Amino acid sequence: CTCRFSDWPCVGRDPKDPRLPLDAGGIAASCSRLYLCDTGHRRVLVLNPISGTVQAVWTSPVLQGLVPWQPEDAAVMLNGDVVVSDPANGCIHVFSAYGRHRRFFGQLGAVRSLAVDCLGRIYIRVEGEPHVLVLDPDSGKIIGTPTRPGEIINRFLPLPVRMLVGGTLDLSDIGRCHANPP
Repeated sequence: CTCRFSDWPCVGRDPKDPRLPLDAGGIAASCSRLYLCDTGHRRVLVLNPISGTVQAVWTSPVLQGLVPWQPEDAAVMLNGDVVVSDPANGCIHVFSAYGRHRRFFGQLGAVRSLAVDCLGRIYIRVEGEPHVLVLDPDSGKIIGTPTRPGEIINRFLPLPVRMLVGGTLDLSDIGRCHANPP
């Protein structure tokens, strides 16, 4: 630890910077990768969290019956797969950590937000729905509709942020790949 903040390469100063998002959406972190939904450019940027370099650019999967996607949020599953919401197609896509499209779960509505709990269940917030929906990660079927946060709070790990003496935030665990994931 250097006991100071390190500057991260700025995104946005140079309009020709390929990392510059247009209408940035959600971001997820896992195993030394940041997954940034660039909704306006219809892509997901995979960034190195240390250098800020673009490691990959994921574009719309070509699947029969789907229009070009609108990646809006991302979450990382227990096995390292990345789930991306696509409100334009009313679905979520599942990718390997390296961008291989594995499957999609459709007919969900305009999925705006995602989360994954300690058992791998996928939580989605669909535009117009009063409650979140819980999906089985294997079948994509709805397995629950919790109505209050207290019903599910114990299904999630605490955030990887610690408060140190004096109010300093320790962000050192964000995006690390733990040897023994939950």
